[in-house]
Amino acid sequence: MINTSIFQIEITYRFAFTRSSNVAFFCDENAIKNRTLLAGGENIQCQSGCAGIITKNYLYCTDFSETEDWTIGVMNFKYTLPVSNTKKFQFGLTGCCWLPLNEAGAEAGYILRARVDLTNRSDTGRINSSPISAMQPVFRLNQGCDYIIKIPVADDDGDTVRCRWARNTTYDECSDVCKTFTGSYLDEVECVLKYNATGLTGWYAVSLQIEDFLSPMDIIPLSSVPLQFLVVVTNSSENCTSKPVFPPNIITDGSVHHILVNNIFNVSIYARSGTETLWVTTINTVSPFGMIKSELYQHDTIGREWFVVVTWIPTLSQTGSHVFCFTAVDNIGQLSDQVCGTIVVHAGATLPSTTITSTTNLPKPDDPLTTKIPNGEVIKGLITGLTVGGLALFGVTAFVLARCLCCCKSAKVCASSKKPERSKMNTNVNADNFYCLDYKGEFVSATPAKSHAFSNVVYCMEKNR
Repeated sequence: MINTSIFQIEITYRFAFTRSSNVAFFCDENAIKNRTLLAGGENIQCQSGCAGIITKNYLYCTDFSETEDWTIGVMNFKYTLPVSNTKKFQFGLTGCCWLPLNEAGAEAGYILRARVDLTNRSDTGRINSSPISAMQPVFRLNQGCDYIIKIPVADDDGDTVRCRWARNTTYDECSDVCKTFTGSYLDEVECVLKYNATGLTGWYAVSLQIEDFLSPMDIIPLSSVPLQFLVVVTNSSENCTSKPVFPPNIITDGSVHHILVNNIFNVSIYARSGTETLWVTTINTVSPFGMIKSELYQHDTIGREWFVVVTWIPTLSQTGSHVFCFTAVDNIGQLSDQVCGTIVVHAGATLPSTTITSTTNLPKPDDPLTTKIPNGEVIKGLITGLTVGGLALFGVTAFVLARCLCCCKSAKVCASSKKPERSKMNTNVNADNFYCLDYKGEFVSATPAKSHAFSNVVYCMEKNR
């Protein structure tokens, strides 16, 4: 008997590219604020259970790095599955090429494959929501140092989530980069990748599948989504402990933060250099769509501690969990450990009484996670999204480094040889047309005649654009 039910699913995917390789992949602050569409390469296609192109591959830029030379973009769309006698589908994309890799050669192809099952769950009676993740596009490791790379995961259904190497057995999930990171060990239960960087210097691709299960005892996943990124091993004379670190921040690794739709998420992220002779040059982020990051500002007087401010106003279509990650880079190209937290967006007027937000080791008592927009107004034009009411939802996160992503070949090529000057805040704003935030996420009010009052402004957002 043919099931005549029609399912509309929601798919979210994220890709990263070499920022300088093509004007189609170029991103800067203006592209993020103006929601500029970027080309995303190959189209997303149905690979099993249906046929044809699901969507043209375009992306909204969310993050970029000048020193690491990459651009990250994200897209969210709805797709109506055809009437079928199956509720199991696969979709993704295939293409070429990765940048030249140590174990896969100069023109390694890539494939991403997500698997979904739209059968109602036995425990909730609803369609399953897949796990999500987000990762720094490139992990830079010093040869001879031990590393632990945590794979951040979140699941709105509260399922057991495990990570495994992508395979090309029953289904091809990894093309030419199946387990091509020799010397690494993956803890599938904890989603942790361990590596002693004693192998050859150069580039390696990591291809994983993230899967959710009803219980820790189950072996058949409810869904499977791809996560792929790059690792580069470089020579360095620096001590293994000299990389940048993060002092206690509001967002700590594994922390969970709750916010209401149309409220402001506003957090400062502080990073410190590993030694007194080094300094932080960049704090890179992997952000949800619509998040804005400020310039890099000096925090102390000796130049070791720097910070950025990130601000986000989630829309109704962004209800659910979002993984947010950040890393710091110093002036010789050393990368800090990645820190990732989960931001859970709730619809409604109040947060559910059962929510608990981590507040461990906060640097300040005033966590402005639920600052409300003045007079209940919604700041328009900053964030777009899709209304998701009444849909059978399934979120898919796919992350691949493609189109010959070739960041700098050695740490010093990317490094800044000049210590940056202390940044100054933007004061060129008209207070009649903008909402402006200070360091604490509090709104600053002034008239154009008092523009000097904006000397401590982090950034401004246009009213009702």
